[in-house]
Amino acid sequence: MPEKGRIHWRSSDLFFCSFLNWMMKKIRMSNEYRICEVAFWGDRKHQTIWGRVKPTPEQIAMASLLGLQVNPDDTFSRVAAAILEKVGGAIGYPPRNVTARQHELAEEWDIDISDCKSSWAAFVKIQEALQLCDIAAVERMQLQTGDTVVNSADSFDEEIGSLLDRANESFRLREYVVSSVSPDGHVTFDDGTRAPARHLAKQEDGAP
Repeated sequence: MPEKGRIHWRSSDLFFCSFLNWMMKKIRMSNEYRICEVAFWGDRKHQTIWGRVKPTPEQIAMASLLGLQVNPDDTFSRVAAAILEKVGGAIGYPPRNVTARQHELAEEWDIDISDCKSSWAAFVKIQEALQLCDIAAVERMQLQTGDTVVNSADSFDEEIGSLLDRANESFRLREYVVSSVSPDGHVTFDDGTRAPARHLAKQEDGAP
């Protein structure tokens, strides 16, 4: 059973990530794209905010050659997905339909993927939207170093909690102390683990 709110990788998704990385490394870009650190699922230092990375001139030129229209609100990854949709069949990776899991994630997080023609396009749109959810969660909770949070995605603790509930015993989710907050909305805890902020709830001082 897929874990709630988490994307499970397929071979075509991993190929798409590799394709994006290849494009990012081959195209000459300004420093804001942080070429050496880039990976689509989050760069090594969690600095790249994918929903704010605009298409490069090279992408726009390639899209024009392929007869693709680039809109003002398109991002680097969305244009990359559109290009790959166009040429994928010719290089042995034909686009596939949006998956059932992607539809579930989109419904869970209220993400509109009705305009996505392939799983690659849906993949990009969902990833960008979830990252922006993480950033919004950090801003809403005003998370900072030293804050105490609980993680609703702790499936192990949820299982224990359900057992304790049946035994009429009190139960609390495990608490974490925030060590650092990355610009992309990922939160690192003092034990070295990390979680996206959308799964976290801040514990106020004196909360039971």
